[in-house]
Amino acid sequence: MIGLSNELANESAFSHMKLRYLLFTLVIIIEVLGLLPLVTQVHVAEYDEAIFLDVARAIHTTGTPLRSSGAAPHYYFDHTPLYVYLISPIIGSADDRVAIARWLTAFAALGCVWLVFLCGDQLKSTQAGFVAAVLTAANSFFLLYSYFVTMEALMTFLMLLSFYCLIRSEQRGDSRWCSAAGVALASAVLAKELALGLAAAYLIYSVFVSHWPNRMWRLTMLVGPALAATLAWAFWAWTWSPAEARAAVSRWFASAALSGVDSRMRITIAQWTGQLGGDLLGWVVVALGLASSYFCVKAARKETRITLMPVVYVVVAIVFSYLVRLKELRHLMAVVPMVALMIGVAVNQLFDDLALRWQRLAQFLVGGLIVAAVLDTSPLRLALSRGTTATGIDPLYAFRLFESDRNFGALRAAGLYLAERTQLGEVVTVVHQAPVITFYTDRPSNQLQFQPFDKVMASLARARYLVVDDHVFAQLSEQQIQDFIDYIVRYFDLEVEVTENGRSIPIYRRAGLE
Repeated sequence: MIGLSNELANESAFSHMKLRYLLFTLVIIIEVLGLLPLVTQVHVAEYDEAIFLDVARAIHTTGTPLRSSGAAPHYYFDHTPLYVYLISPIIGSADDRVAIARWLTAFAALGCVWLVFLCGDQLKSTQAGFVAAVLTAANSFFLLYSYFVTMEALMTFLMLLSFYCLIRSEQRGDSRWCSAAGVALASAVLAKELALGLAAAYLIYSVFVSHWPNRMWRLTMLVGPALAATLAWAFWAWTWSPAEARAAVSRWFASAALSGVDSRMRITIAQWTGQLGGDLLGWVVVALGLASSYFCVKAARKETRITLMPVVYVVVAIVFSYLVRLKELRHLMAVVPMVALMIGVAVNQLFDDLALRWQRLAQFLVGGLIVAAVLDTSPLRLALSRGTTATGIDPLYAFRLFESDRNFGALRAAGLYLAERTQLGEVVTVVHQAPVITFYTDRPSNQLQFQPFDKVMASLARARYLVVDDHVFAQLSEQQIQDFIDYIVRYFDLEVEVTENGRSIPIYRRAGLE
């Protein structure tokens, strides 16, 4: 009888493992299907991508984290450096660099989905992990930043890895898992400093929620490496250039507390709330996330307090986003899987509560909630909150899918044109999308968009080539823009108008130069 019981137990465990692999494979298919349209349609580097790739190229060629901006390239200390160093070994043409770096982002995002599945499985059950992973993989905002060359996917992967290690530490009482969580969090901070939000959540959880023995020692293992990594990064930047390190810190404080010329610093609270609910999560997911906090508390009382950790992080991240003046949705990428984990735990808890009496009702209710959330958050959906384009696609996803190469393809062509006609190190003056021109020319650029009128005119006086890709000026009046145009007419000749994908970019050369 004992042998038969063991055999049945082994068979049950094997069946459960097969189910887990099947469900996880389904989630990965959902993520890949969401990425495929972007992979096949979008090929040209965008604004921020071009900046990161430019710095990575400088690291590869000179060993120095420089950005080719202005007459003298300057150190890039705007973010922690791990990501640009990781993509710096990529060699080949500019297009090769873009494609390979995007695949690295995609693999980090697939890792995020895998870790969400594992975290949900460990927090509650395979069902909870599957629901959380589906909501993450289907989220149109998460899919967008699972593809482009930005730091957030890697940062989110390392944050989820840290959280997974913390769950294992909580379950096993093993300090080695807690140490691993601290190291993973430190790596996330080095990928992008905004991962410090998870360190703040760990601090709140440790002090107010957990019942850990040796609480201060556990907290030191969790948060200490992240703080050490931050200080090491500050020291690293200071050794390269104290003046530019101070300037970077000043820009952070200005972004956090002051107004500025960047339009992202003039977003109202109502507009930001609309972006959080409309573009980041979807209003159905927001509603489910709010309701889920109750079930996470209930699960924490019955089982383990670690189920509250996603709630703590989401509250910290959202509150911080309201306090900081510079609003950028992609900084909140990690909120998507954390809210998904909250919903996964809540759905499982709800199912457990109802299944004892109303199993059919529980299945119908839970299934309906998941379907509604997926329809409201995925690229292809019956949009319940954000509207769709004429093609029935989420407008934010559709804009990047259909408009990205149309907007940036002509800039790529202009950059390649100038690369053949300018000398190495020659500064190209650009009105708006200077980073894209810089990346494709492999020349430094001077961006006029944020400069005051006197500096704009001084830059024009030094320019040999001028790219007028737009008339977007943050500090110029209409009269000053007209004066800018009159100066071009008087002192520059139109050399060529590069046209691609229906967009034309005029390139001017100073008159009288051969």
